[in-house]
Amino acid sequence: MKTRPNILWITLESVRYDHTSLSGYGRDTTPALARLASDPRATAFEQCITHGKWTGTSSGSILTGQYPDTVERMQSYAEQWLSSRDSRTTGTEAELDEATKAHLSDMGYLV
Repeated sequence: MKTRPNILWITLESVRYDHTSLSGYGRDTTPALARLASDPRATAFEQCITHGKWTGTSSGSILTGQYPDTVERMQSYAEQWLSSRDSRTTGTEAELDEATKAHLSDMGYLV
């Protein structure tokens, strides 16, 4: 059986690449990230473009392969799913995670 590689996905919010240690910035602003990226098995991307205006949409797009507007509908679905269960309109983070996993499972994703 073929082994799968370990993947460590790191996403940073409100960080400019040119102000990180990876870019050679004058101050050592991200030393742990630089250590991780220096591993010969690592891949560090120097030029990235966000999927959305805020982290939730952008992360959701990366994880699901869906467009940001689809991710926003999924988040809306999660809130609707929660409210149908107990008439609350918002849920805790754990409950939203549960709803999102249920929706992704319904879409055929292995969660």
